[in-house]
Amino acid sequence: MIGKPVEYELLQKVINSNDVKESKKILDINDYKLTYWDELHKCEGKIDQEQFENMRYYYLHINRSLQRLDIPYINMSYYKRKNEEIPSNQKLARLVEACCYEDLYFYYFFEVIDSVFNIINKLLVLVNDSFKLNLNTKSNSNFEINIVKAIKSTTKLYSILEIKAFVNYLSNYSGSIYETCKENYRNQHVHDFTNEIPKYKIIDNSIVFEDSLKKDKSFEDCINLLKEFKTFISMIDKAIYSYLKDICNK
Repeated sequence: MIGKPVEYELLQKVINSNDVKESKKILDINDYKLTYWDELHKCEGKIDQEQFENMRYYYLHINRSLQRLDIPYINMSYYKRKNEEIPSNQKLARLVEACCYEDLYFYYFFEVIDSVFNIINKLLVLVNDSFKLNLNTKSNSNFEINIVKAIKSTTKLYSILEIKAFVNYLSNYSGSIYETCKENYRNQHVHDFTNEIPKYKIIDNSIVFEDSLKKDKSFEDCINLLKEFKTFISMIDKAIYSYLKDICNK
């Protein structure tokens, strides 16, 4: 349920190349990708077919998801700038416009947050399938912890330096930007069973977001999450690449 001013802006919005460049000055999601494709195909026949197909599928699927993440990120950045371009002495006179931009900023902000954690889940399933950990991927409860335990209990996997580095990284989840954003934004403000993002209350026929949502603070947290997310992807990519290289060299 979106107010009319927001609907009209969605229809009329035109983002030009300069808007895209401004977003990419902060970070460029085009740099986010898995790269183990060639090494995987070198190992075809040396790993079982199901494992090969799963690793191939998730490579394509996750990289497509990462490309799509660019869209809400650019929109989020765009509407934050549009809101800030309204001079403070005009905020009251242009209140409808300012609120429209802020509502749209939060809409795309939660699209980014939700997408990041959905991709993280896919990446962890990829790790499970790639290393044949045989964990139950249908339950995300303590999935990260279970992956750490499973890899540590397999001496052969844990002896590969890149896999060990990834496990050590995953072990530091508590207190990280991942936990902060998951608890403060994803779990508090995103519905689990509907497409409504973010959660809201309707008071006097108007949509009201939680008071705790602050534009500048949420944007800072989101950028920090995206920067750390790049590290997360890179470590998984390196771990899988080294695992495949180890197999191919035998």
